[in-house]
Amino acid sequence: MALLKKLLSRRRCYRLLIILISFVFVYLCIQLILFIRVSDKQLAGLNDRDHFKDQTLYEKINLRIFIDICNYFKVKTSLIDPTILNNIVHGNQSRWQHCRFICTGETVTTVTVLETRLERKMITNLTLQGFSSIRPTVKSSDPQRFSLNPNAAPPAEIITHYLFTRYSHTIHVVILYSRSNLFLWYSAVTDQDLRRSSLTTQQLKLGKYAGAINSFDRVSVSLDGLRLFVPRYPQYLLDNLRNSRFIECNYTRARQFYKRYPRDESQQAKQFRREASKLIHRGYEYLNQIEVAFWLSSGTCLGWFRQCDIIAHSKDVDFGIWIKNYKESLILLFEGNSLPLTHKFGKVSDSFELSFRENDVKLDIFFFYEEGGYMWNGGTQARTGKKFKYIFPNFTMCWTLFLNMKLRIPCETEAYIEANYGRDWFIPVTQWDWKNSPPNVRENGEWSREEWNDVIQIYPAQ
Repeated sequence: MALLKKLLSRRRCYRLLIILISFVFVYLCIQLILFIRVSDKQLAGLNDRDHFKDQTLYEKINLRIFIDICNYFKVKTSLIDPTILNNIVHGNQSRWQHCRFICTGETVTTVTVLETRLERKMITNLTLQGFSSIRPTVKSSDPQRFSLNPNAAPPAEIITHYLFTRYSHTIHVVILYSRSNLFLWYSAVTDQDLRRSSLTTQQLKLGKYAGAINSFDRVSVSLDGLRLFVPRYPQYLLDNLRNSRFIECNYTRARQFYKRYPRDESQQAKQFRREASKLIHRGYEYLNQIEVAFWLSSGTCLGWFRQCDIIAHSKDVDFGIWIKNYKESLILLFEGNSLPLTHKFGKVSDSFELSFRENDVKLDIFFFYEEGGYMWNGGTQARTGKKFKYIFPNFTMCWTLFLNMKLRIPCETEAYIEANYGRDWFIPVTQWDWKNSPPNVRENGEWSREEWNDVIQIYPAQ
């Protein structure tokens, strides 16, 4: 009987304990709800400075959670947010003691992964931690599967960006893809991709345009109490990012062109394309040696833009170089590598141009000048000493992949092509007069007889 009373008393104690625990749990839940409501009211009344501080707390907490989950799933991330890299390069820029480097008060923090698609389980874990992801994730046609073959299957889609948002702060994951072992490529993000979010492309630090950057080493560092991977040389990467805009050759347009104007497959055309490709490679190699930036110009640029190819009947290769980047060592380097100078027209201050030759293919280098609201390069008629000016609207530099090289082209390519070839640039022209055919050519006076020996130099074939 005593034992029974003892058991009943023990059960009563257990019940009381359970009731007490339940009461405490309910009480804590109520307090949590009240705390959240009070916090929301407090947040609503924050001034700008307090709101900025609160935003930086979100940045740090969100980045910590994100990095921890990436580490758990063995996803190698690199923090390449330009604002944060600038903080690292220039020292402690943030005015917030709790977060000097990684907190910027901005809406988006940018990280990258290399050719890694995030696992569904990882995305689920991020969701459980309060992140919401934009669905569908940003996708792009695989650029390495593009083809001029009209019967080729459309390239498969690849995921190129993820965006995870928590408390009005977004972690932007940019997937970098290696292109021909030459550079790392990332795709553009469109407003349509962001239609289900409150973000705009202007808020993104990478992805307003497609980009091409050089490969970079990363190192582990501690920033504001977080262990992160960042580029070993952040300033080098920042410089890369500032000049990273990339334009893919338009293979759809090229197939349309060749459908209307079949590709010349004669032995002569094949030979020229081989020789021209070799000459472009050599020019690329030598100009890179002396760090002189150049871009595809004139007919070579038209061939890339219109048909992703070399124009077989053009008979030459064309480069553009800013006159401010000219170096006298250029001629010595080319001639020292068996590319003899065939002509040198103009002078550095006016209408300068050079021409080199390999076998039967000529490399013309046109030097560009900035004047007022336009840019121009010059031409000289050797027989008369007349000068000509080719006027282009202002343009900037972009990268492309052509002939297995990372090459520069004008970003405003169509305007550049239209200036030089008119609105009918899609129609091939086999007869071309350099001083009359271009719509942007203007007469520009003439060289005096006394100057001819200096400004009109023609060298015999060797």
